[in-house]
Amino acid sequence: MVGRYSRSNGSYFWHVTNSKLTGPICQPHGPSRTRQLQTQCSDMEATLSTLSAEMEFANRVVSAAIKATNNNAVINVGLVGSFVVLAVRSLNQQRDIEALEAQKDSLTHSNKAVKKAMWEWKQQLFAEASSTESALVPLTRLKAIYGEAVEPQIEDALKEDAKSSASNFVV
Repeated sequence: MVGRYSRSNGSYFWHVTNSKLTGPICQPHGPSRTRQLQTQCSDMEATLSTLSAEMEFANRVVSAAIKATNNNAVINVGLVGSFVVLAVRSLNQQRDIEALEAQKDSLTHSNKAVKKAMWEWKQQLFAEASSTESALVPLTRLKAIYGEAVEPQIEDALKEDAKSSASNFVV
């Protein structure tokens, strides 16, 4: 049975909503049940009043937002604020870019200095190896290490391998 409770003269009654009966079906409950129902009803009323206050606040916020969107001054302030935020962000990014470019230039300069020092050490090593016969590493070996010349032993071995593979091949 679908219905609702109603309060009349301090007593609660059950009313049927899906029937031809509109009056109370049952008589008032006992005192303990009445107090329990009164407490439940008070709790529901408190909840409803809280919800009503929250809905009223939400309605106020929505109406204020609608008024703000229709007001050109508010829109202009929002646009100017956005422009200022973007300008500040752009300035910060520009400073970062300039700092990175300066760091790049510094690193490029130091890399060139390191390459020049390595070139000078290599030339000095070649000069020492070519000037004396008792060098720790002979000049031909140094050139092979740096990729400037192929060692003759390796070159001869490659030629011998090529000749032997060609002579073994028969058609």
